[in-house]
This record gives sequence, C-alpha cells and structure tokens, in this order.
Amino acid sequence: MTEAACAGQPARVLMIGAGRRAKNNFLPVLTYLETQGAVEIVGVHARTAANLYPVAEHWRIPGFTSTSEIDFSKVEAVAISVPPAQNGPVLQSLEPHASRLTILIDTPVAFSRGELALTDRLLKKFKRVFVAEDYMNFPPFELMRMAVKGGLVGNVMGVTLTNIGYMYHGLALVRSFCGFGRARSTWKKSAGTYGTIVGYNFANGFKGIVIGPYRRESTSGITVEGTRGILSDFPGDKAFEQGAGRSIYILKYDRAEEGYITRVWLDGAGPEYAIDLPQLGAMYNMDIVDRSDLNLLRGCGLMRVFQALNEVENINHSYGRANAFYDSFAPRLAAKGLLAADPLTWIGSDAVSLLRAVSR
Repeated sequence: MTEAACAGQPARVLMIGAGRRAKNNFLPVLTYLETQGAVEIVGVHARTAANLYPVAEHWRIPGFTSTSEIDFSKVEAVAISVPPAQNGPVLQSLEPHASRLTILIDTPVAFSRGELALTDRLLKKFKRVFVAEDYMNFPPFELMRMAVKGGLVGNVMGVTLTNIGYMYHGLALVRSFCGFGRARSTWKKSAGTYGTIVGYNFANGFKGIVIGPYRRESTSGITVEGTRGILSDFPGDKAFEQGAGRSIYILKYDRAEEGYITRVWLDGAGPEYAIDLPQLGAMYNMDIVDRSDLNLLRGCGLMRVFQALNEVENINHSYGRANAFYDSFAPRLAAKGLLAADPLTWIGSDAVSLLRAVSR
C-alpha cells in the first residue's frame, strides 16, 4: 500500500498523458475513485498545451506542460498513458523521484527491443510498478476466475478466445487463469480466409487458444473449460449440449433502462457468482465520448488496477512489468512461429526474459 492508504488517506495521483485513453478511461476512473475517497487527483501533465488544457478544464484539475511545474512532494503515484516510444522519456523525467513514486503504466509497456531495454532499466528504480492491463480485469473475466477459484468447474484445463483479446491483451487474459505461467510451446494454424489460430501449451496440461484476428463486430467470446464444468458466453454451447457431460454456466448481463451493464452473473451457478457494477453506471453518466460496453468495461478493468494501490488481495500485484513485457513480445513470436518450444520454462525462465537480458 501507499503511505497514504496505510494512514487511511487517499493516494495522490498525477496523470501523464491527455490522449484518448486518458480522456475515456484513466480520468473517468480516477474521478470515480476520488468520489469514493480512494485517490486524490493532483493534476494532468502533457507537453502540448493544445492537448492538455481542454482536458484539464474538462475534468477540473490542474494542468502542467512541464514536470518542472509539479511539486512531487505531493505526488505518490503516477499514471502514465502515452505511446510506448514515449514511456522511456517520461520515466526519465520522473527518475529523480523514483524511490518514492508508484508507477501505473499503460500497455503495451514496450513494443521494440530498444523500448524494452530502456523501460525495463528505468522501471526497476521506482518504489512500485503496476501495469494497466485492464483487459484481463474486465468484470466478466474476473467473475470467471472467481468461479474457477471456487471450484465450480473443477480443475481448469484451458481457455479459448474467439475474436477477442488482441495480442498482449489476449495472452494476459489466458495466463490469468494459470497463475501467469509461461508457455512451454506454441503453435499456429491457418483458418483460411478467416484468420489464424494460435495455441499456447503451459505446464500441467493447461492450454490457451486464441482465434483471430480480433474483430470488434464479429461473433466473439470466451470459453473456460474445467474437468467438471464449462464457463462460456456463447449461449449456443448450452443449447446444443456441447459440454461433453459437464455442466455449462453461461455468462449473463443485467442492464439499466439506459442500456448500460449493471451486473454480470453466471446462469445456474448460484447468487455468489455475480458482480454488481455501480462504477460502470457512474462512468456512463460522466461527460465522456465513448459510452460503449467495451469502453466502459475497460474503465471497470482499469479501476481494478488502481484499486491495487489500497488492496492486498488484488490480482494486479501478481502481474508487474515482467509479465507485461512477456505478453507484449510472446504473441508476436508465436505468430511468427518463433516460439514453437521454449525450453527455458523448464528452468524457471522464458524466451522473453532472455530477450530482456540481451537487450540491455
């Protein structure tokens, strides 16, 4: 926890970045958390005044065009949402304050070997680092992990993503069901004109399959298979009895009259397997451009990352920069057939860790 959280005070957060993600996700999330007494927004920083000041005015927070204008003695955590190539320079500007700052950095953290080397070296210097991998934190996926942890489907065997989970988001989600293990091998198959199928094989027989490419408007969903049951958001699975004798629990959504989601639950699983979403409704009623389900769920997922500032039991404590780097590079290696086997996983390492080592 931050010192403020330990003392019962809100964590003081500076936002760096004033682009689409900041406006549609980070600042709505921080604004909601501020109303709950969990954070205090110190302000927003961006180098370009034309981008910065309309955002600062819209959210009624101080705007800074230079970090030299900021009193870092009043900042405990910094949320960074800029293009990956800018992560290094931003972190360098914060380096003098690294020992006392917590960083919450957006994905992808790095997308090239040069970015990997620089951001990896710099992030090690900060007090704590959380990665804003919001996708794996979407409420439906959090609910499914809850069901797995509760033993509803027995031992989890694998996860299949169909038309969802772009690259690093998809692999992070798959691995969230197996303790963020590294893939021991991968494979790729063509799906004809439709796209590709990429498979990931992990320890203990756990498997991940990602069918893509991601198409926002196509039929899509997730299936989690266990030894005794299946979790799915494909109603057809239950209708056509595709569980091979296992119980099938279908993801359901309740909605307000305005159309936004108020609750997610698993049909047939009992009242304990449900998550209410008052925060989604609160963000829907803010003055934001994108009120789509996808964007509001992004906000809910991002909120779980920020809540790790004050929570001991939070999956985002287990993610961190090493997992973020892995999920950024491993899917691209797998898609190119360059991760057919990863013998380093047998000794507790992985190919991306080797890439990090030789990129320094």
